[in-house]
This record gives sequence, C-alpha cells and structure tokens, in this order.
Amino acid sequence: MGGRNGTPLFEALQRSSRSAIPMQRPAIPPLEPKKAGKGDAHVRVPVYAIYIAITVALTVAIAIWAVAFKVGERAGEDTTLRKLGLKVDESKTDPIEELLQGAPADGPQALARPQDPPENVTRPAATAPPPIILATGPSSTDPRRAQTNYLKLASSVPEDEARRAVKFLAGNAMPAMALRVDEGDRDANNPARYDLFALEPVPSARFGELRPLRESMTREAARLGQLWRKAPHRGTVDFAQPVWVKHTPN
Repeated sequence: MGGRNGTPLFEALQRSSRSAIPMQRPAIPPLEPKKAGKGDAHVRVPVYAIYIAITVALTVAIAIWAVAFKVGERAGEDTTLRKLGLKVDESKTDPIEELLQGAPADGPQALARPQDPPENVTRPAATAPPPIILATGPSSTDPRRAQTNYLKLASSVPEDEARRAVKFLAGNAMPAMALRVDEGDRDANNPARYDLFALEPVPSARFGELRPLRESMTREAARLGQLWRKAPHRGTVDFAQPVWVKHTPN
C-alpha cells in the first residue's frame, strides 16, 4: 500500500455524495399578478363620448358666433343711420336682449302684414267718370238744346279715346262732346263708355231746309275719321256712319 497514490478521503467522500444524491434546483414560484390599488385605477372613456362632446362644443361655439355676428351687424347699421341723421335713439333696449327675445307671437310675418283699417273709417270712393266731356274738360251740364238735332259720330267709345277724340274734333273746326252711356267698372279694368256728338245744331223745324249743311257735316266727319285712325292718334272709330239724333231731355 505504501507504493500507490491513494485518493484523499475528503475528495472521495465528495465524489461519492455527488453520485449518490442527485442535485435538484429549487423551484421558483410563479409571479402573482399585481393587485390594483387605489392609486393604480384607470378610467376608460368610450370614443363615441369624445365625439359627442366635440360636437356639442362646436354647436355652442357656432351659436355664440351667430348671435355675436347678428348683434354686430345690427349695431353697425344703427350707427351708420345715426351718423346720417336717419335714425334717432328711441329705446335703450340691449341689442342682445332684443335679439334673444325672438319674434312676436304671430311670427315674423306679423311685422309686414298690413293692418286692416278701423271699421268706422270710410274708405274714399273711386271717382266716378264724368257724365259729359267737352274739349275744355269734364262737365255736368249738357250743352245741347232740347228738340234739336245733333250728328252722332260714334257709339260706345272708351273714356280715354273719347277725351282725345273730343279735343281732336274741336281742333279741326268741329266742336264735339262725349256723353257717358256706361259707367264701366274700374276695379275690373272695364272703362266707362261714351257716345260722341258734333255740337252743330240743326233745329227740327229746319231739318229738311238745312240738308246741304247736314250732308257737308257728314262728309267732313268721315274725312276726320280717316285722320283719326292714323298715327299719331290711332283711334278705333272712323266716324264713317254718323246719324242724326234729336235731343229730347228726360
């Protein structure tokens, strides 16, 4: 035994322990999830709630801008009118308060709706067309003599043309008048109507004797009628079929 190299006892024991007892690693316990405390709470806000809040904020901003713009516009108009002397301050109402008060109960149309006149106020009647029209203007007196014949030049002539025709005939040496036969209706755009008469009298007692005068007047009326139909007069009657009528007052 003295000649061999022996293994030290400590080393031999260490090798023996490693081979006899297997080495195991201690198990590492899994980490438990951290419990949320009071300071670690998180609040989740839905996305649609954010959109709604933004929409409401924009709507309020637009409404405020519209009110401010309207007030500024009205204030600018009032200032300009005052500088021009076209408006006098009659009220101290705040323009914002006035704007927010809104329209009257009947709506904005009530401001522009014309008010009916009181029932006890008499409306002015439309001026009636004159009964007689002479070259000098309207008349209420018939210048013709009773039981005397006058040449009727045309019938049922509108009022405006009758006025012009009477002046035209008087300017051509044939005094005439217009006698109203229909008052018409101005509201319905229906003018009054007149018969035209030459004012040269032919007494009934001398009707046959004054035949040359009557025939001369008939020819002259036809001649003037042709002129009346042309420019610048452009009348609707030509006095081509006149008749003699005895004036018999009622």
